[in-house]
Amino acid sequence: MSAQTVMMVVAMAATSLVGSVSYPANTLVMGLGKYRFADYSKLAIPPTWAVF
Repeated sequence: MSAQTVMMVVAMAATSLVGSVSYPANTLVMGLGKYRFADYSKLAIPPTWAVF
């Protein structure tokens, strides 16, 4: 496996942690703060596209 492939996998995994179901704390904040899944997607999509 090339170094570039490994770096892309790590970068994609890092940006997926922004989602609401990545950590239990995110799920708790989602309920208490009345956030929607779309609110987390707004934060997750730009870093994901920046990787490409």
